[in-house]
Amino acid sequence: MQIATTPNQDGRALLRAVVQSLEPDRLTQADIAVIDEIIDVQAHGGMRVKGCDLARELRRNKFMGVVCILNGSTGEVVQRLARVPGVDFVFEKGAELTEISSTLLAAHQQLLAERRAAGIARALHRLGGF
Repeated sequence: MQIATTPNQDGRALLRAVVQSLEPDRLTQADIAVIDEIIDVQAHGGMRVKGCDLARELRRNKFMGVVCILNGSTGEVVQRLARVPGVDFVFEKGAELTEISSTLLAAHQQLLAERRAAGIARALHRLGGF
């Protein structure tokens, strides 16, 4: 389900330009991305970028880590953000840092375990079709 409000075309173009300028193929990927839902970009005329749109752009650029959005809203807005494709977790800005960090670290450990298991399965398959 899409969130009803999305950034204007200039905001989307800015997101693409920023992500592409980072040359993702040459950078070491982060394990966890923590993104504010409302990002004011002062250098571009006070334009606002939504964190959920940045999360989508990261996924389109093959980001494989854990994505977390921090939001100042509560209730229904947080639930809608949690359903956005590419977003793994949404926390209210007032959430305890210990809760956020333990949740994100556990998710990261699970992701690593899944990658290891997939790598082992591929290696066994190459060795003899296990």
